[in-house]
Amino acid sequence: MTPTAILHVAVPLAVAAAVALVAAVMALVPPSGRPALGELGERRRHLLASSEIFRASEPALLLHTAWCLAVVDLCPSSCRGAFDRLSEAIEEDLSRSAQCLGLSAHELISLSCLTSVVGAGMGGFLGVFFESGPVGSLLGAVIGAVYLRSHVRGVADRRARSLTLGLPAAIDLLAMCVEAGLDFPGAIRLVATGAQEGNVIAQEFGRVLGALDLGQTRKAAFSVLSARMQTPDVTEFVRALTQAEDKGSPIALALKNQAGMSRMRRSTRAEEAAARAGVLMMLPMILLLGCVLLLLMGPMLCGGMM
Repeated sequence: MTPTAILHVAVPLAVAAAVALVAAVMALVPPSGRPALGELGERRRHLLASSEIFRASEPALLLHTAWCLAVVDLCPSSCRGAFDRLSEAIEEDLSRSAQCLGLSAHELISLSCLTSVVGAGMGGFLGVFFESGPVGSLLGAVIGAVYLRSHVRGVADRRARSLTLGLPAAIDLLAMCVEAGLDFPGAIRLVATGAQEGNVIAQEFGRVLGALDLGQTRKAAFSVLSARMQTPDVTEFVRALTQAEDKGSPIALALKNQAGMSRMRRSTRAEEAAARAGVLMMLPMILLLGCVLLLLMGPMLCGGMM
């Protein structure tokens, strides 16, 4: 038997043995736990009750997440540190998006690995037709890897913009409730329950109200809101409440002043956006003018040349 024939037999056997060994080791890894507490647990239960696809695929997702964590544990400490930092950043994005996917940070990373493989396969399939070589697979893998996190960030940014737009009216309502004799937690409860379902103001004030019901101080609950949303208007609102509480100033007066400042900032942003829109419209207008001139002058130029 020639050495080439031996290699042809030995290499597939070695690959098969390695795959079998990895499969046996992975089979010993228990699936990761399902999130059950907090907002993530509530969102997870809602998805399990409303989506049959998610309910059927959740065991596979938990098992794959456990495999990914097992692989990370085998990596050097520098890789584990980078993975922990990535997990913390994704947890912040998920918190800002109100757990829009119902996944933990580790589960989102695990699912991103799967979507990266799927994207690489689809990119390679399309690359065969366009003769792009490995570029299609590489591009598909990158898009698949970042798609889920980009979606979460997009949801978080939209919620932040919605909160910024609705904050002045909510602060006005809080001020009126406090001036009418209602205590501050009761005013927050009224705003949280009186808004439409799915309203960002109601969701975020509901979070603050839940923190207050659990015994957190007003300063701590609103500080968490400011750190979560990370918008200038929310930061100024929380700072005004904190200063009023520290100095003993009337909370209604602080709310009224903050509502006026929020409306002024919103008007300023609208004026800036209108000014930018005028500048951005210059290029389309120039192109449109060129097309009109070409339509008017084109026949005469062609007639003169003929």
